[in-house]
Amino acid sequence: MVLAAESGVSSKLVNAGRIQNKGVEFLITATPIKRGKFEWNTSINFSRNRNKVLELVEGTDTYTLGLGFGADVSSVARVGKDYGTIVTSYAFATYESSDPKLNGQKVIGANSSAEGGIAYLRSGAYNQGSKELGTVMEKFLTSNINSFRYGNFTATVQADAKIGGLMSSATHQYGSSTGAFAFTLPGRNTELGGVTFTDDQGVVRTDGIIPQGVLANGFMAQVDGAPKDLGGMTYADAVTAGYVKPIPAYAYYYNLTQWSSGIREYSTFENSWVSLREVSIGYNVPASLLNKAKIQSLRVSLIGRNLGYLYTTAKGGVNPEGLYSNKAGEFMEYGGLPFSRNLGVSVNIGL
Repeated sequence: MVLAAESGVSSKLVNAGRIQNKGVEFLITATPIKRGKFEWNTSINFSRNRNKVLELVEGTDTYTLGLGFGADVSSVARVGKDYGTIVTSYAFATYESSDPKLNGQKVIGANSSAEGGIAYLRSGAYNQGSKELGTVMEKFLTSNINSFRYGNFTATVQADAKIGGLMSSATHQYGSSTGAFAFTLPGRNTELGGVTFTDDQGVVRTDGIIPQGVLANGFMAQVDGAPKDLGGMTYADAVTAGYVKPIPAYAYYYNLTQWSSGIREYSTFENSWVSLREVSIGYNVPASLLNKAKIQSLRVSLIGRNLGYLYTTAKGGVNPEGLYSNKAGEFMEYGGLPFSRNLGVSVNIGL
């Protein structure tokens, strides 16, 4: 806590506040099969926690836990909200209308920083301020370990899961801007869904994209030689009427993610995953084969760890566990290390 300079003390430690945590955790173990030489043991661990920030130090209702994309996005502790709530004024601006077909749609408008001058507008730039996108906190964590034995052979399979919680990815943002991801292929030509149109230079193009959204109030276009406010008209209807043109695919993806016009909400998404954490296969060499070598026991195992994800919601192949740090409230991925598998052989000898 920063104090007035006149006090002669620059800062002091205070209790940051109060957080309420309510949750449940349980462990279930069982032996579904035990018959003859075969045995199967399994265990399931499940935990779920719900928290709420009840209060912070006097005079504060929001405390920043982490920042992303410079300071465009932040995770915060906010009174009455979840710990690690993600807020940003670089979210999609949404249209407000009594017409249910228009209300809540993304707003498209003039932006001098955008390629071609038209792009999705940020909530802050459209006077809607910062928006809460969700929380970094997961809905639940779970793990399942299965071990099998048949005679001298053993096997273990472990899967871990994290369901819920948001992450933001710089890899996704900048990879989209440069067209490096496969999901930026749609619209690049007619075979990929591109719309054919003639640009302002008279060049016929086949890479047009008609963005889904509503034109901002005050968006002006020349119609029959006079200015016309297209606010409230969908971009698709404006293209059909000839008031605006489709946006070239490169400009569409670039404007969504470049520094000066990018929408950070676009690269903030659910971070749920199910990981095949470990698989091992082992063999216990029979004692009858070890007596001559004066060895009491010998076990040989093949072990694989972090073998892959059975399910993930992270976009573009981004490593869902590649966050920038392990700080409380961390939510950013900044070009983290690619996912890597570990394979090894273990030999245990008892003398």
